[in-house]
Amino acid sequence: MAELLRDRAGAVYTEYILIVILIGIIVSAALIAIGVPIWRAFRMTQLFLGAPIP
Repeated sequence: MAELLRDRAGAVYTEYILIVILIGIIVSAALIAIGVPIWRAFRMTQLFLGAPIP
């Protein structure tokens, strides 16, 4: 039992998992923040090019 209490490998893996999750959340937020304006610009260009010429 004392050996299990001294083993810190599980704590290290938990910290790594939390860091990976945090990085994933940050990357997802960045992609949404950058992607939405790019998508809007692309959509506007698509509508402009598809409009009939008078």
